[in-house]
This record gives sequence, C-alpha cells and structure tokens, in this order.
Amino acid sequence: MKKMLVTLFLVGVIMCFVFDVANAEIVIVDVRNYITQSTPGFHLCQENSELCIDGRWVLGPSSGDEFFYTSSNSGKVTDYYARDSNSPYFIGVIRSKTASDSRCFANPGQTCAAPSTTDHPPQAIPMIFAANRIDYQPYSYPDNMYGYEFSDGSPRTTIPGAVAFTDWQLFDILTIDSSCNQERIGPVYSLILVVVARAINFGGNIGTQYDVLIQDELQCGYPNWMDCHMERFYYVPGLGRVREGSSWYNNQTGVYDLVDYTKTPPRFPLNSNRNIIMPGDMDWSNGVLCYQGGAPWQ
Repeated sequence: MKKMLVTLFLVGVIMCFVFDVANAEIVIVDVRNYITQSTPGFHLCQENSELCIDGRWVLGPSSGDEFFYTSSNSGKVTDYYARDSNSPYFIGVIRSKTASDSRCFANPGQTCAAPSTTDHPPQAIPMIFAANRIDYQPYSYPDNMYGYEFSDGSPRTTIPGAVAFTDWQLFDILTIDSSCNQERIGPVYSLILVVVARAINFGGNIGTQYDVLIQDELQCGYPNWMDCHMERFYYVPGLGRVREGSSWYNNQTGVYDLVDYTKTPPRFPLNSNRNIIMPGDMDWSNGVLCYQGGAPWQ
C-alpha cells in the first residue's frame, strides 16, 4: 500500500489529503494512444442514444494536424486538440465550438496563433508521462456517501493517486467570429491531474475496459475568480473519450455539487457515458472554423 500526499490550491485555500492507494504502480502513458481513436469507422453513443460522440483528424493523420471530438447534443460541442508548437510538450484543446459560438485559448495577453503556441490550454497534458495506475473504486474513500465521484460519474473530489504536472496555469479565452477575428473575454486558471485505472466497467456493449486514463481539470476564473468547476474525462485506448462529467464548486459549503444553485438559472452538470459502439463515422461540427494546427504528433 502506497501513501500519497495530494495538495490542492483552490481560490486561496490549501486543501491537503493523505490517501492510502492500494496496489498503486507507476506506468508510462503515451496520450496519443488515448486521445486519437485507433479504430475508425464507428462512433459512441449513450444507451438511450441521447448523446453521441465521434473523433477524427481534421485533415487526416498528418504530423502537425488537429484531432477533434464532435458531439450530437443540442449544443453541437466540438473540441479541437493540437500539440503546442511553441514548446511541443503538452497536448490540449486549442479551440472549442458550439452551435452558438466559438472560442480559442491562448497564452495570457496573446492571441490564438496558427500553428498553436498555447502552452497550457484546457485539458493540457504531456504527450508522454509517468502516472499512477490504481484499482478504480470510486466510492471506496472514505465510504459510499463521501466518495470521490457522484453516482452518475460526476467528480466530487480529485481521485486518490492522481498526479498534477504543473501548478495552476493561466490561459485566456477569446471568442472567434466567422472571419476568424478574435476578442478576449477573460482569463482562467486551470489545474489538471491524471491517473490510470486498471479497469472500469462502462456497461453497454463496450463493457469493461482496461488502462483507462482519467483526467481531472479544475478551473477558476471567467467570469470571476470565485467561479470554479471540475471536469472529469475518461479516455480508453482505441475508443477515445468514452465518459465525462462535471460539477460546480460551492463557495458556501466548500465542496463540489452536481448543481450550482447559486446562479440564476441554476447550472446543471453535463454528464455522458457513451458505452454503445455504433457503426459509421459521424461529424456534427458543421465544418472546421479557423484551423490552427500545431507541432508534429510523432
């Protein structure tokens, strides 16, 4: 049994947890095996087909291309991943597009470049890194009532054994119009932690998957510094981004909640478990906007 100290700095408050992580071991992760789907010709859906997702290269698997995930929900969210061409170490989301608006993410005080030079965009993790591999028991610490995950998969707190690569990092959010003009709307601090689960049963026809990469991202910032939330992403080799969940930081209780009732109207989580493999490549992005690209993925 390995005991680990995890320290999080959140809105000026230091939270320290000491976790007993049973059977933890160090493994080397190549994130390209997780973000990019290695088996084209299918897409993933929830069991009720309410929401589906698919991922592909924008221009094909070229060395400096973008890889994107597009979803079928009403917002038509599409996230574009690229490798930082300025310091080709991190891979993250450089643009995000919905049915109503588009945004890109830049270094503080800079604009979004082509190719991308954003060092720490949303979901940014190293291309190759060492991580802890653990037995995944989301309700085991310290008990079912206070586990590190809600029953729907939304994050309650960070996962024991998860490792942060950097301290809180700052990036700017900029809106993009149809002519690729950019307008800065606000800065965000982000902290990202990762861990590898030996096995997770997602249900559906994908069932149990092994060596699942779990990524937690805590964000505080726009529209104000006390506005924080957590997102959790589950990546499976060959299948890509299978599950994701979110929760909101409650400044009154000091914990993360499924629903943020401090806002009008309340903010609800965006959770999805795509555990059904469906045939066919799908694209709900309605075209690529303001292509950037990045450093070679090789």
